[in-house]
Amino acid sequence: MDLFFTLKKLIGWLISPLPISISLAVFGYVLLYCANVKPKWPKMFIGCGLLLLLVSSLPIVSHSLIKPIEFSVKKFDAVKMPTVDNIIVLGCYSTEDKALPDIANIHECSLYRIVEAYRLSKVYPKAAVILSGWGKGEERIYSHPEYLANYLIKLGLEPQRIMLSVGNKDTVDEAIALAKYMRGKKNLLVSSASHFKRINKIFGQQKLDFTPVPTEYLTKDEIKWHWHLLLPQASALHTSQRAWYEYLGNAWESLKQMFASS
Repeated sequence: MDLFFTLKKLIGWLISPLPISISLAVFGYVLLYCANVKPKWPKMFIGCGLLLLLVSSLPIVSHSLIKPIEFSVKKFDAVKMPTVDNIIVLGCYSTEDKALPDIANIHECSLYRIVEAYRLSKVYPKAAVILSGWGKGEERIYSHPEYLANYLIKLGLEPQRIMLSVGNKDTVDEAIALAKYMRGKKNLLVSSASHFKRINKIFGQQKLDFTPVPTEYLTKDEIKWHWHLLLPQASALHTSQRAWYEYLGNAWESLKQMFASS
């Protein structure tokens, strides 16, 4: 199962804009040294690789790719939900580098989520805060949920309000593991904005009810036109990579559900 999970992640990374661009350019460069290959083919592969890299790095393109995903759900409004049983935070990533302060060890995808969870814990003082994520692994003292829990406690969240769901490698694992906490309860589900199209499919398959709390937006609803939007940027490439990852993830879940129903 671990091998399948690793393979799935590797394939998902390989068929994204940056690896494809590099692969095309390298393949074209190799063809240059093949005696029987016409010159147009190496040029075509190198050109396609560079073009894909350029297009994926344009802010106007990355915005167009990720906006439909991130704004598939509306921002959370606490006024419309006076009571809540659970504030559930889906896992992302953290490290344990002792040379860094605790906050720097929490990847921004998780940082957005736990800061929002802490804020909501003040809005709903009786709600449990449930943290999900992968286990300890090698050379780690804490699991991902434990590391986040320790930081929330340092911020002032009462330890007795925190519950951990440890050992969940992906969203499917999380939906299965969290079902026992969610059924029959009023749940807030905190995750990155781009994640919720996939969450709705996976948690919907488990028939779990929740109210989305999207965080970590990589674009805005509306962006003002500026010539900078046509200049390649590393941040735009990162956004395109994230969008592509989510499109692949959604396609994979749709295929699984289609085959399961048939």
